[in-house]
Amino acid sequence: MFHARSALFPVVNLAPPARPPRQQAITVIRSNKGHPGFLDLMIHPQAHAKLHASVLVLIDTGCGGTPKDATAKVGCLRTFLETYPVADNDYQPLNPGFSKDYVVICSHCHFDHIGKVAALTASSAIWASSYDRSFIEGKDRLPTSSLCRFFGVETPKYKVTHWADDVQHVQTSDSGDDLGLVIYHTPGHTPDQLAVWDPQERVIFVGDTLNTLGKLKSLVAAWNGDASDQTIDTSAVCPFPRSTSAPSRVQIACGHITSASDAQQLISDVDAFLYQVLENRVPSKYQGKF
Repeated sequence: MFHARSALFPVVNLAPPARPPRQQAITVIRSNKGHPGFLDLMIHPQAHAKLHASVLVLIDTGCGGTPKDATAKVGCLRTFLETYPVADNDYQPLNPGFSKDYVVICSHCHFDHIGKVAALTASSAIWASSYDRSFIEGKDRLPTSSLCRFFGVETPKYKVTHWADDVQHVQTSDSGDDLGLVIYHTPGHTPDQLAVWDPQERVIFVGDTLNTLGKLKSLVAAWNGDASDQTIDTSAVCPFPRSTSAPSRVQIACGHITSASDAQQLISDVDAFLYQVLENRVPSKYQGKF
């Protein structure tokens, strides 16, 4: 299935894989919970859910906290998952009555992505990148690494149960069943940033490595990030989503705003911009402190 590896993303065989009868769909859960005064880009973090026979997989959990929209019908992620009817699931809750265990994959440890992980940890498998475990589990590190202490947010208390190696397949904890998802280390935005490849749906989940904001394609800057770590090998990456056949196109899903964009176009645009930054061709602009 994988025949090469770029600096940032897997290179995917252009031939679409054989697809079994569709049993599940990816559901994007958009939260309107945000910390007052936080960057507009971060107001709507996204959690991505996928149903399997025995588990519900969540990529990120959003901010947590109180909804900014007073008209919101559901203010708790777990309540939403277990009680709210979802159109993509025949208007049934994604996990009615907690009928399935949760497998939570943390794209990275910023608070707007792990805010509700503690509410799911009692019987959940929690996956995170093993690239730099000390960034999460080092003494007194998480309040800073998660940015919680900068925004007056309580740091979630949770324990990672699976430290994922690069190119590791996600499996269930009890039976070891392969869930058809592959984790890749993609440090840059944070040391623990990872990407998740779903070959069945042909979607790659990239967390906050990049996203779109209207017509703007951008790399998400971070206190912990280094642009040089996020440089993409264009010659290696471009082939993987290049097919013009609609079933073969790879979509990219990000931690904010972007849930189903064309991967080739977005990666190519951001890659070109990064090279300009690294060559000092993009003027800096002071944005103040917060």
